[in-house]
Amino acid sequence: NLLLKGLYIDRDRMKSNTKQLGGVLYSSHVLLHLVEKHHLSREDAYALVQKAAHDLKAGETLDSVLLKNKDTKKYFTAKEIKAIFSGEKHLSAIQKRMKVYGKKRAALRG
Repeated sequence: NLLLKGLYIDRDRMKSNTKQLGGVLYSSHVLLHLVEKHHLSREDAYALVQKAAHDLKAGETLDSVLLKNKDTKKYFTAKEIKAIFSGEKHLSAIQKRMKVYGKKRAALRG
């Protein structure tokens, strides 16, 4: 595929962009953690995550706020936060999609 052939990925820029967002990129994973592990309703989990994200001050990150905030810190260990904010879930999903893409491409070539 021509699009992927010329694709350039600037890893440092991607990391910088992610940091500039304060970790909000991972808020969906935080939400799932609250729902799946702690059995919060989606609405309650969403309210906690949204408040934490909206309350971020300049230079703060969502992961650090979640561990400090009295309403959220009881739901996370430092190890869980590290895993949620590692990017591994995103990377794994991308790798799976690329693997499927490679199989489809090979099948089209015959």
